Amino acid sequence: MGILTRFGVGNATVDLHVPDTVEQGERVAATVEAEGGSDSQEIEGVYAAIEAYAHDASWSLGNQRLIDEPFTIEPDDHREFDVELVIPVATPVTELDARGPLPSVAIATGMDIDLAVDPDDEDPIAVRMGGPCATFHDAVVDHLGFKLHEVDDEQMPGLNNYTQELIYHPHDASGDLAEMSKLEAALDYTHDGDGLQVRMEFEKGSKEARETMVVADDESASAVAKRLRSVHDDVTYYADIDHELEDEFEMEFGEEDEF
Repeated sequence: MGILTRFGVGNATVDLHVPDTVEQGERVAATVEAEGGSDSQEIEGVYAAIEAYAHDASWSLGNQRLIDEPFTIEPDDHREFDVELVIPVATPVTELDARGPLPSVAIATGMDIDLAVDPDDEDPIAVRMGGPCATFHDAVVDHLGFKLHEVDDEQMPGLNNYTQELIYHPHDASGDLAEMSKLEAALDYTHDGDGLQVRMEFEKGSKEARETMVVADDESASAVAKRLRSVHDDVTYYADIDHELEDEFEMEFGEEDEF
């Protein structure tokens, strides 16, 4: 059964029906139901917003007008409106098969009513990976042989400054990828422009290498996997060179003195 969001002003009530679980970037079919009370009520419009919560902080992913045209609810009248709600790509994921903290997300719904107080209502929704986030995950898991092991997140000061981190371990990876300790991928939801920016850290024993890539909205998982393998080869190659130079320096001059 879908979530039932109900709020009322006077005797009129409006319900918004949305699915329990949605995906990032999904266009969700929803229904607005309006029930008249004992008096006629003029409704200027209905809006909704996606609200996210993490680390005692909250932020909105923007308001969406579900109904723009004013309408009147007569006494004992019942009206239904088919509407569409867009789940922003930057909505944090709340459902992941891994240990670690996860944010919560809710849909807040309200009415524009002249000369009346509008009591907004919120109900939680579950958010799955979608769009470029799902593409990146599928590339790492299905094409490169890693498994999601742990999740972490960080809420920095500032509006919408939230990052989710996915930590992958080799599962049935092959070649040099199988020798990695882990791959950390920070999903940057504040990235301006199309696609999803991912800040990656490749770990192989005591060696670390970092790189950033943008996953396009229409990119395939196989294409992303190919780019990831190339990025891995490049950054780990230079990380190996740096590590060898450090070893040679220590052998020739010894470790630096501490002051």
